[in-house]
Amino acid sequence: VYCSIGENCLGQAVLDRLKVASVLSPFAWARSNIDYIQSILEEDFADFPNPDFLHYRQRYQKLLVTNFKYRCTEGVFDPSVSQEFEFSHHDVLKTEEARASMLRKVDRFRGLLRSDGMAVFLYHHRLSSDLTPVTRKLKLFKSTVGLSGPGPKVVVAFTQRLVADDAQRRLELLQQDGILLCVFHTRRKWAGTDADVFGLADDDLFRAMISC
Repeated sequence: VYCSIGENCLGQAVLDRLKVASVLSPFAWARSNIDYIQSILEEDFADFPNPDFLHYRQRYQKLLVTNFKYRCTEGVFDPSVSQEFEFSHHDVLKTEEARASMLRKVDRFRGLLRSDGMAVFLYHHRLSSDLTPVTRKLKLFKSTVGLSGPGPKVVVAFTQRLVADDAQRRLELLQQDGILLCVFHTRRKWAGTDADVFGLADDDLFRAMISC
């Protein structure tokens, strides 16, 4: 079973489009990074939905709820995912239904960690210049979730590098610190707000990643 853990919505959008079996995590439809996630896991979600750490921030012409408790290493993450944990699609501050939905996602995530089946955690890293710092952080995440239950835990990170023409498009597979790295050499930058077209031009390469 796959589980998208950020850094933004692309991982879950791809899993949904390709109809890959997945557990919808509390990080799937959010903007965050592995430092935030590691802190959240270490406190077992204690302050993740805590209103004392939530406020509204103006982003993308919207007021979105963010949790300002967590910190991340500077320079490792794209600015869009490193300015507080962002609940991009859930107003967990004022809407009880959204808050209840997020807590159900937390429970499902905990259940996945405790299960005896294989869980594949999919992480989209938006910066691709130096992957070593983020793979070290993902190694720590893998160790943390590995202690939660008997099932094998696999961490797959993917990132994007733009190329000049279609002949250079490809999927490059690397191993680093026990993490599978999938480097997508693609023409179009993955950006936008519509999950139905977010990265759609590269679904052939995403299918290749899943098949690996």
